[in-house]
Amino acid sequence: MEILMKALRPRAGRQTGAPKDRRPVLAPMRILSVLMSPFVIGVGSRMAVQLIAFVQIMIAARFVDMSGFGTYTLGWATCVIFVSLVYTGFYQALLRSLDFQAERHTGFWSMAAIGAGGAVVMAGVGLLLHRSDSTMATVFLSLAPIPALRALVAWNELHLIRDRRVRLVSLYGMASESVALGVTWLCLRQGLGLFAMVYGRYAALAVDMAVALTASRSLPAFHFTGAALGRLRLTAFPLWGTSAMAMSANYGADLILGGFMNTASVGAYRGGARVSQTAADLVFQPMNTIAWSRMSQVEKAGRHGELRAVWLEGMGFGALLLWPILVTFAVLAKDLVVFLFDKSWLPAAPVIAILCISRGLGFLSVLLEPSMVCQGKGNTQMWVRGAALAAFLLALATFGRFGAPQAAWSHVVMSLVSAVLSVAVIFPSLQISARAALKALAPAMGLSALCYAGLILSEGARAAMGATDGLFSAVAGLVVVWVVAVGWFLKRGIVTLPRP
Repeated sequence: MEILMKALRPRAGRQTGAPKDRRPVLAPMRILSVLMSPFVIGVGSRMAVQLIAFVQIMIAARFVDMSGFGTYTLGWATCVIFVSLVYTGFYQALLRSLDFQAERHTGFWSMAAIGAGGAVVMAGVGLLLHRSDSTMATVFLSLAPIPALRALVAWNELHLIRDRRVRLVSLYGMASESVALGVTWLCLRQGLGLFAMVYGRYAALAVDMAVALTASRSLPAFHFTGAALGRLRLTAFPLWGTSAMAMSANYGADLILGGFMNTASVGAYRGGARVSQTAADLVFQPMNTIAWSRMSQVEKAGRHGELRAVWLEGMGFGALLLWPILVTFAVLAKDLVVFLFDKSWLPAAPVIAILCISRGLGFLSVLLEPSMVCQGKGNTQMWVRGAALAAFLLALATFGRFGAPQAAWSHVVMSLVSAVLSVAVIFPSLQISARAALKALAPAMGLSALCYAGLILSEGARAAMGATDGLFSAVAGLVVVWVVAVGWFLKRGIVTLPRP
């Protein structure tokens, strides 16, 4: 909003004799320029993809039970892990390459080898599962080619990014997920069950492949050199560690539950996780993007003392957005499950409540990476994330394997460790006092407490209205309270709207 307001203001030093009728024409053009910027389109597209993924689960829940959804989740989680490795390492190495033309083909075959390796592993798992669980085996076998095929998409995509066609990459990603949602819905209507979601993934892949190939017009040549590989791997290998930690944190619980429990537990966990994750990512993703943009500018300008203000400003406003939403989702978890899915998915309700707690704690570490990297302390964020992941895996092995709620509590352990360690390294590094941090977060705490009290006190009235009407009335009331409160805080300058 602040960006738009600046676009509306006349520039300082405008000549007094300038035609007055030009201002109404220029202002819309400036607004359009802001809205069409790579930053706004990138953030908007990522938010749209999160919402589309959430809608897909809502639709699938009408046709597929938790066990079936859990079966698909195990296969897709494994596929995502291998796809992430394709998009990590050599992808970034080629983006940084100083001799791109000489190294790009070696980079492609390296990425393709990783994707092919993932395809072989998934096919092997599918064959091993064929006798014990034919449905899961078919899911793994059906999804197995995707990591290998994604290598060509990723390779063409990095050509587009090097050519600064970031808007196109963001938009076709959103378009492919929209097509996947439509294909999934149509296939579900045709009675294809959980395999409808598999068809959706191939629809997204087809759109991505078609657009990337058409826009980039690049095809790999049969050219591979050891010297190019040696240069590229210097960037690639360290990034795989970061990617492995991220994938373990995102999908470790799914795989552990699949190994020790059953697919219904996996479905309950992933369904609940998607609700809390969507709410968190709608704040985390734009907030992180804005913080990276602002902190990197401050770093390049040599104004390191301003990093403190950027952190306090971003965290204060971000918490004001996120924490009341998480409190609302946690309290209304059962009503949300019945409305979004159906009563058969009620085992996901405690998962939603617990993971809302986890996301709220994890918010305290959301700006760890830009805060550390922009001070030349990139290794610090690595060991903080590594320690949090170790705590998560230990908790999963100890008690998280016994059910979806227990796995969710393991996630809370990870978020708590990450939050404590992040505060321990960020505060002294940016010279942030506990008093300053509490002052920045106090509006969010107060509004969250108000939302919680309102929901508890209105529980009887909501129950008398019925599940759906009670849910809608609660959400509507909270939206009004939130808008009024945020507007008041902004007007009084108690919180500040972050700017890139």
